[in-house]
Amino acid sequence: MENLAVKILIGVITAAISSLITVRLSLARFRTEKWWERKIEAYSKIVEAFHHSKSFYDKHLSAEMQGKELPEETDMEVKALSREAQREIDKYTDIGSFIFADDFYRKLKEYQKESDKVLSNNRGWTEYLIKHQELTERYMDALIVLARKDLRSKRKLKHEKGKGGWCF
Repeated sequence: MENLAVKILIGVITAAISSLITVRLSLARFRTEKWWERKIEAYSKIVEAFHHSKSFYDKHLSAEMQGKELPEETDMEVKALSREAQREIDKYTDIGSFIFADDFYRKLKEYQKESDKVLSNNRGWTEYLIKHQELTERYMDALIVLARKDLRSKRKLKHEKGKGGWCF
């Protein structure tokens, strides 16, 4: 009888330890996945903001090259999207060091400095549109590459540690 009680006690202790380890690993994975989702969302918002910003320059430049003015409704729409995009870029530049990879964050700060230079050094509307459109497109492309690099490196690291990974 005493032997049976010891076996039951060992079984209960083993089950409790096993459950504790499983719960801890599950919580760690949940936190990692949530952080991963937040990073993807932040990177996506920045790329979308750059897209809306670029769209402003594209539409105005296209109209300018055709010697036309942008229709008022379209102008108001792209201006609103561009203003919102700039707010997103400013927000993520302020909080980006917390979320983004260091090289992505540095590139974002670099974009803002160059953007300010373009604004202060232009010689007219058309030159401003051309330079800012090129700048925005160049940085958007570079930021996409850096975001992918960061997200892939995290996925590879998780996979190597045996915590699974995601497929994109």
